[in-house]
Amino acid sequence: MVLSHSRYKLAYWQDKPFTATDFIYAHNKAFEYFGGMTTEIVYDQDRLLAVDENFGDIVFTEEFQKYIDLMKFKVYLCRGFDPQSKGKVEAVVKYIKYNFAVHRTFSDIASFNSECLAWLDRTGNSKVHGTTKKIPKEVFALEKKHLLSIPHTFDNKSSNISLTYIVRKDNTVLYKQNRYQVPKGTYCPGKKVELTIVDNIIHIKDIDSN
Repeated sequence: MVLSHSRYKLAYWQDKPFTATDFIYAHNKAFEYFGGMTTEIVYDQDRLLAVDENFGDIVFTEEFQKYIDLMKFKVYLCRGFDPQSKGKVEAVVKYIKYNFAVHRTFSDIASFNSECLAWLDRTGNSKVHGTTKKIPKEVFALEKKHLLSIPHTFDNKSSNISLTYIVRKDNTVLYKQNRYQVPKGTYCPGKKVELTIVDNIIHIKDIDSN
C-alpha cells in the first residue's frame, strides 16, 4: 500500500496465494504501519474485493463489503485500460520487486517481511522519490497528521477476523452463503452477534451478553 501524497509505502509478502482473509489482514498491517488510515483507497480490479459490476455499481465480495462497512473508508476501483489511475501502485510494485526482492535470497516468509521492513526504512521510504523529488519519510511526517484514526483493528499477531453480523429471524447467521444456527430465542429486531474466525474455526458470540 502506498500513500498518494508522500509516496510512503508498505509491502507485505506471502508465500501462498492471497485469500480474502489475507487481503484484509494486509490492510490492517498497513494501517498499523502508517498509524492511521485514509478516507479513500484506490484499487485495481481483483476477485478478492469485487465480484461484479451492476450498471456502474460495484458488487464487492461479502467479506470485503463487511470490512468496508466496519472501517468506513471509500473505495475507488480502477477501470480496465485506465493506467493513469493505477499507475502509482503499479510503479511501487515494480520498484519494490526490482530494488528489494530481486536481490534477496529467500529463507522463510517471516524473515523476508522483516528484511523488507528494514529496507523500506533505510531505502524505500528514505531516498528521494523519482517523481516528487522529495523523501517519502519526510513528507509522511506532515501527511500523517491528516490520517484518520482507525475505528477498528484486528489482531495483527494472527490472521483472526472478527466481524459483526445481524441475526436472522430463523435464529441463524448468514456467512459466505452458509447459515449458522444460534440458540433459539436469540433473534430480536436488530440483534447483532460477533462472528470470529480463528484458525478456520467459526465462533459466534452474543455482543450484549458477551
